[in-house]
Amino acid sequence: MIFFLFPLLLAQGSPNAQIKAIRDKVTYTNAHLPAYKHKEVEHPEGISTEGGDYTAYWSNDSLRLIIDKTYGEMGQELVHYYFDNGMPVFVYIIRYSYTVPLYDKQFSLKNSKREETRFYLDNYALIRYIDEKGVILPGDKSMQENILTEVKDLLSFFYKNTAAIK
Repeated sequence: MIFFLFPLLLAQGSPNAQIKAIRDKVTYTNAHLPAYKHKEVEHPEGISTEGGDYTAYWSNDSLRLIIDKTYGEMGQELVHYYFDNGMPVFVYIIRYSYTVPLYDKQFSLKNSKREETRFYLDNYALIRYIDEKGVILPGDKSMQENILTEVKDLLSFFYKNTAAIK
């Protein structure tokens, strides 16, 4: 009997099982987003030339997602921070580089260069990084610390600048 359970126990701790569990949480959050409570806070002055905002989503009292939208004259960045049990589990970054300035008559988001980056975290540890070329990498300690610092700063700003957030 133990021989049959051993592969299952190993699979639960494997990176592929962790990635699947994170993807399932992200899918669940996205599917239920319309039902969640949310709060939007504008970026403070000076973060970008065209402004931006943060939007946080809760299910009951559990933070599920913060979306950080930052707009610039020549591009924009959307960062999705997904949470489970108060911990970040996935960070998804989409960057658009415009071919012409935002105010130009020739501007079209369709003509912009789009890059995506993904960070998978488990128990505050970066377990996988997918770069803008789609290359799967393990990530490193420095990258992990940068992501966790971003999350900490974002949560601090958001909670400091919102009244009744729940």
